[in-house]
Amino acid sequence: MRNTASSLRLFNASLRFPAQMGRVGNLRIAREKRADVGSELVEVGPGRYAVQALKDISLSLVPGDRLALIGGNGAGKTTLLRVLAGIFDLDSGLREVNGEISTIFNMRLGFEMAETGYDNIMLRGLIEGHPRSMVEMAVDEIADFSGLGEYLYMPLETYSAGMLARLAFSIATAWDASILILDEWIGAGDAGFLKMAEERLVTFVDKVQILVVASHNGAILRRFCNKAMVLAHGSLVYEGEVDAAWKWFQDHQKAKFAD
Repeated sequence: MRNTASSLRLFNASLRFPAQMGRVGNLRIAREKRADVGSELVEVGPGRYAVQALKDISLSLVPGDRLALIGGNGAGKTTLLRVLAGIFDLDSGLREVNGEISTIFNMRLGFEMAETGYDNIMLRGLIEGHPRSMVEMAVDEIADFSGLGEYLYMPLETYSAGMLARLAFSIATAWDASILILDEWIGAGDAGFLKMAEERLVTFVDKVQILVVASHNGAILRRFCNKAMVLAHGSLVYEGEVDAAWKWFQDHQKAKFAD
């Protein structure tokens, strides 16, 4: 894998979600009074509307790129991450990927809550395309790092949010990947685990060829990223160096609340 240069590209990527509201009249008012958060409401037919979650997004990432996604709530950051990961299909545009992707975001995504922790380790490993023999070899290391002990014999529906985060993180960082897609930095679990997780994640990030991370933490983005995109209402509104992008975003946030 390390001998092959990875790449991740989008060409004019757009995605809409159907909008369902109680009354069309309310939706018309919502379109006229555009919210500060969320994406644009568009009319797709008589009395039918959709949320324009992403609109004509293009990007090209190659080895060495560490991309920060910046934006307010509902700007489209998480949707874009899921498109890049191949979880959401595009309505229009093109996605091209070369390399193995590892994702760390929705802790419940891909888990079978009625199955045990050990069962989910196997399931997640196989879903990610790893040979069964490789997954079996990694089970003990994943179990040890997670620190979940006997809970790994219990169904995930008995886990707390922090325990799910432990398991998801331990699995996601168990195998090498060339592309890492990360929604926020590690923020769940007790202090002891958070310290171990951050050390492990920093090592993982150093090894990947491409990183895409969305966060509201400017210090994290400046520490790990070398380029940035600012999103608003599902559209790209600024692109450049991380410091300049973060300042642009903060300035526009201040101006918005000053109006």
